[in-house]
Amino acid sequence: MTLVGGWLGSALSRLPKLAPYKLLNIAGIVYGLLGVVVLAELVMKSDALKRFMVTYVAGTILWASMVVPIGMLFGAGIAYAFGQPSAAPAATWSLSFVVWSLLPLSAVDATVVAPTRLIKIDLHGRHQILGLALILGGGLLQLAAAVVDLVI
Repeated sequence: MTLVGGWLGSALSRLPKLAPYKLLNIAGIVYGLLGVVVLAELVMKSDALKRFMVTYVAGTILWASMVVPIGMLFGAGIAYAFGQPSAAPAATWSLSFVVWSLLPLSAVDATVVAPTRLIKIDLHGRHQILGLALILGGGLLQLAAAVVDLVI
């Protein structure tokens, strides 16, 4: 995943003019679609699928949400050394995405992926929290992108 992020950072750095708010929009759409899949009726009816979602899918989403932007940062850093036109915006976006994602991803980790003894949530609740977090997070990212687009 880090290599995918590195490739993505390098590829985005080669664009003539990268608009970081458009990356926010794409991230929001991806999170929203993942939330819809997590909350799909097919998944809601099966405890095995719910368990798979909160155990493996949630952990993979958390991991990818950190590792891909960090890889993007390294890829954009290498592209910056070669004078690519959008390396600085790609690096700035990836670093800010990691920083701004820490709090919500930590909350999902504490309630869905690895709930502590203090937070007792059953499988169904953990599954619903995951879907809600993905849909709300995706919507907020898209809203932020739209606001930035209006201002620019």
